[in-house]
Amino acid sequence: MIYIVSLVAGLIVGKFTGGRISNLLNIRLKCIGIILTAFLLQIVLRFIYINYLVFDNSLALVLANLAIYILLGTGFWLNRHYIGMCIIGFGMLLNSLVILHNGGKMPVDIRLMEGYVPVEAIDLLRSGRDPAHSVITDETLLAFLADIIRLPAFLKTFNLVVSIGDLLIAFGIFMLFFELMRGGFNLKFLGRFSTGINQ
Repeated sequence: MIYIVSLVAGLIVGKFTGGRISNLLNIRLKCIGIILTAFLLQIVLRFIYINYLVFDNSLALVLANLAIYILLGTGFWLNRHYIGMCIIGFGMLLNSLVILHNGGKMPVDIRLMEGYVPVEAIDLLRSGRDPAHSVITDETLLAFLADIIRLPAFLKTFNLVVSIGDLLIAFGIFMLFFELMRGGFNLKFLGRFSTGINQ
């Protein structure tokens, strides 16, 4: 996933600019259990939906997602001392807005997927059985926040079609691990870095 690329990039850039792996041991996350619980609930929700279609009712799906986003929002707010967490939280907020306004699923421009994903996945999306996504139509609300951005072809092994929120989350993950590697975010390293290049 693009998030893994962002994580690795954050570690590499953090190390290149003077950070240390050992700083990861000093992470100061508050109530991490809230965030982990939200992600666990999301996994359970998708499993139940795929296997039992319990949440075939859009209102139930919206309410379930709303509970998850409240937990995530609380977790990110409590950890706002990390710039990366703030960016991730804002990206999650944008994604939650479009998802909650469209029956609990992220709308996606299916035209951008054709030729890049298996036909079975596209058929699942068109049939409405995809637990997390729906097809963008003229009735889609906040479509500009949906999955309408196709990443470069060299990233085709990852999720090619993403949203503005996804890109912000990816950047937030990069920033978070960059911060953790350096023991905090400090722009002073830019001055030292540019001085080293000019010498």
